[in-house]
Amino acid sequence: MTFGDYVKAIIRAGIMSTTRDEFAANLFNATGAYPTAQTGTVKSWIDKKAPNSYNKYFSHGSVKEDEFIRFLMRWTQRDVEKLQTEFRKETSNKYIDLETTDVDVFYRSMLNQFLTILKFPTLDDQSYHPGDTEPSKNELKAEIATLPPTPSVKHSFYMETKVFGRDAEMEKIDAIFENSNFAIITGIGGIGKSSLALAYAQNLIKNNDDYIVQHIVCCDTDTLNDVVLRLQFEYPSNFDKNEEADIQFEHRVRELQSSRKPTLIIFDNLNKQFTSKCRSNFRRLTEQGHVQFLITSRTPLVFGKGCSIPVEQLSFESLLEIYSYYRFKNPDKHKSYIFERKDILREMFERVGNHTLTIEMLAKLPTRVGQDEFEINTLLARNIKNLPATVEIVKDGIGIENTVIEVLKEIFSISNLTDKEIDIMRNMALIPPTGISKRMFECLTSYSFKEQDSPVESLKKSSWINVDEETFIVTLHPVIAEVIKNIDETKMTHETCRIFFQNLLSGLNHLGKGNHLIEFNEIRDHFLFKLIMPVMEDFTSTIETMEDNPEKFRLAQENFSNYWQVFKDTEEEEARRIAARMNFEEELRDAGVYFDDELDEVEGDFHDEHFYYFYYNEDLF
Repeated sequence: MTFGDYVKAIIRAGIMSTTRDEFAANLFNATGAYPTAQTGTVKSWIDKKAPNSYNKYFSHGSVKEDEFIRFLMRWTQRDVEKLQTEFRKETSNKYIDLETTDVDVFYRSMLNQFLTILKFPTLDDQSYHPGDTEPSKNELKAEIATLPPTPSVKHSFYMETKVFGRDAEMEKIDAIFENSNFAIITGIGGIGKSSLALAYAQNLIKNNDDYIVQHIVCCDTDTLNDVVLRLQFEYPSNFDKNEEADIQFEHRVRELQSSRKPTLIIFDNLNKQFTSKCRSNFRRLTEQGHVQFLITSRTPLVFGKGCSIPVEQLSFESLLEIYSYYRFKNPDKHKSYIFERKDILREMFERVGNHTLTIEMLAKLPTRVGQDEFEINTLLARNIKNLPATVEIVKDGIGIENTVIEVLKEIFSISNLTDKEIDIMRNMALIPPTGISKRMFECLTSYSFKEQDSPVESLKKSSWINVDEETFIVTLHPVIAEVIKNIDETKMTHETCRIFFQNLLSGLNHLGKGNHLIEFNEIRDHFLFKLIMPVMEDFTSTIETMEDNPEKFRLAQENFSNYWQVFKDTEEEEARRIAARMNFEEELRDAGVYFDDELDEVEGDFHDEHFYYFYYNEDLF
């Protein structure tokens, strides 16, 4: 069997969305080729123009065997049956096992055939050929078992966190994982769900060195399929991202199956209710015995009640520990201070509903505003006069969360943020919940972490923003993000969006596409599809009722027009992609929005001389 026969059979199996030559070059380079094999060179080998020159790329006399197996398993998605079907057509096959159903045995035999093609010695078990007796197969399996595990899921967990008073919940997660592959932490925003999940992951890693943990922060609009498609693996996915979501989901399931290491995947802040299809898909995910899922959610997700851990408010003693931890650098040295103010702190905590995140924010106020707990309690009493004296948040519900947001808005007011700090928070309202890198943050906001009296450091110390010093990622707590979206000084406007988008484009040019293109795309997609699109969809929803409420329609259309100006730097091809993803091209035309190549069919007064034009039809008003 020649190298060309070998590669062509793999490609014929139709498992991969890549070209024959690209796959062959990647195979060589992943298994230790040096110097790097170029696609054109490998193509000549496949076409048999230089069939004996491959082994000069492996000066050490062999290939990286473990890497070969990992690579081939990944790219062919462990689809043994399809590969066997194609290799049955190759009469010169000597080593490939066409009968086995054992994945490891099959790929080991693929490696032997590859080594033979390159004129290298086969493995120590080279006496094994298809048709050998069972003992030889058992020996082969025993050897395979000694191979290092395949870490296909990427480890992406670095956050240190501190929790108080959650021992019972931690034990319950352990108990659930003894009988199930998933657990769901539920509770209102800011009550400590994420901290609990991260603390559990920390303990897991400390006690199990070989565990992989991947932490994915979700948007409120994310479905289960959305977050599954964001899973990261050691090697780049080779499937076409333009394929239907269901097909991409199948790829992800197979990739999880190829992982051998014990894995914990955290879906943090996954709040979208599960449909019947989502529940079915999730069951498939949780069939992977070595992969566990820990979900935090504000909603019960309609299923898995036996696997749910409701997070309630903490005891007063635990809340005191939290307050002291965030109030002082060395809490143990200030125990007497806290004890003397126990009564006033109890009153403060009750005033804000004993809410965990709110108490963390309160702990930062004395240093920020230069007042003690007695003075701050007076300010709270004055500023929260329109809210209940005690905010009850034990039970879940939108009304309760709205009350918490109102309390945090008052704390924002008391905090007296500077103009620079408000400007930063205005920008932070537009970033993805996963956060952005420090370098991208500095490009978007024009504020540096290193400058003297940095407003960024001030916001960090006050807990308004979070900065992970190990990964250099800047984030907002989801509840804080909701708060600043509802404050006049920081809420989203078309003007702030325009400036943000311009800064994003210039930031990419400044930082260089090579290193930051992926992050740029994530920020842009979140900005366009999670923030701007809902504004536009709100406009299209008014079209059907425009005769009943023409003033509402006029304002919605004006808002639409303002926001669409944000895309003045976007090329028409990108604009069409956006319109297609919005799935309301017909409504756009009803609203008077046209592409360039549609202008000949329209008469009227046009606005925006780039790629989209606004045609104000008098009949619409």
